[in-house]
Amino acid sequence: MQATVTKILTVEERRVERRSCLERVAESNYIDFERQSFLMYVGERQSVLIAGHGYFYRCIPMLIDRPEAYQLLKHSQHRFVEVGGYGVYIPAYSTIDSFDSVVAPELPDNPRVLLIRDEGAGDLMMSVPAIRELRRRLPGAYIAYATRPRLMEMLNGVDVIDSVVSIHEVNYSEWDLIINWSNATENYSLPRNRLPRIDSFAAQIGLTLTEREIEFHIPIEAYVAAKKILSDAAEDETYIGYVVKSVGWNRTYPIERIPDIADALATAIPGARLVLIDDQAEAGEGFERHPNIISTCGQTRNIAEAAAVMKKCAAVITPDTGLAHVAAALQITVVALCCVIPPSMRFNTYSTVNALYAGGRVSCCPCWDWQERWSASEMVSSGGREPFKSCKDSAVNKCMNTISVSEIIDAVTESISGGIEK
Repeated sequence: MQATVTKILTVEERRVERRSCLERVAESNYIDFERQSFLMYVGERQSVLIAGHGYFYRCIPMLIDRPEAYQLLKHSQHRFVEVGGYGVYIPAYSTIDSFDSVVAPELPDNPRVLLIRDEGAGDLMMSVPAIRELRRRLPGAYIAYATRPRLMEMLNGVDVIDSVVSIHEVNYSEWDLIINWSNATENYSLPRNRLPRIDSFAAQIGLTLTEREIEFHIPIEAYVAAKKILSDAAEDETYIGYVVKSVGWNRTYPIERIPDIADALATAIPGARLVLIDDQAEAGEGFERHPNIISTCGQTRNIAEAAAVMKKCAAVITPDTGLAHVAAALQITVVALCCVIPPSMRFNTYSTVNALYAGGRVSCCPCWDWQERWSASEMVSSGGREPFKSCKDSAVNKCMNTISVSEIIDAVTESISGGIEK
């Protein structure tokens, strides 16, 4: 029995330097599923180390012999699924020349399409323009998007997607087309990944965007929660939101400077108070009694509630993280603090973003989110930590330290007075 899972591709076993992700796909256009299986790890960790096979990275299928696949599916403590069937599979590190000439002819009428992306709240949002383009090509298709449960809300209300499903629960063997966007945009040695991020998603599958709108939808209950969270704030105050942390610490602005930012804002904008936003309560510890700070840290239960809090702010200061893209999609004035990736690749779509960029201020910036692997001995001694370090040669994100408090204040005052050009 043979299947055309990789029929459209010529993808050899690859080693991707930045993430060290291996995606093993047969040299042949056809896979013999009587002998081999595409097996994919879909657990909570970024990767797991399996004796005899090396690392399985989440949502990156590996081709292994069927008896070994059976053992992992039945007996591994980790969550594995089989990716098979008779559809077309586009791996994360492929680049299709033309969807219309290469992919579309291999699909049936009204195909079932599965998109996979396991990380990056902002990246899920930035992939939507490519889905709209895909929908124009396949108007009768059923399109599902598989992601981690905590990120499913990022796609609520996006009408070109028929369903949003958990990567843990979806059946990966019932699709006519599977597009794997997990780690698809993080390998910057690929020319398409030096494009703006929204174009990179489209370029992977051979599409060119005809419109670039990015959307996020806030349900009414999130607005109700935000009103309650800020119920003690005075009506005549000016709120400036401050996203305390990025998912990666190497993108986070020095937290010890938050009081200086709050005081400088109150001087520059009389009556202004800094509203701290983070899903963890400890992010706001130590700032509770500061007269120019309101901490909502740990009070927002999801991204939608954090978005509703940001909507009450005249501007939002944020590192390059998911909430930055949420705020920009909602047309909130944003001062984005950028370092590891040039903002032209992350924020060029938005009209309300004033980006402060540390590029060139230190020799390693931009580092393109460079991450070093821990050694095997460090992994063992740690009891199985995630395999990547952060920052190339320092425990301090030197690039973010070069952005001064006065630069941030100037950017905020300029932005809210109409300094952002559309």
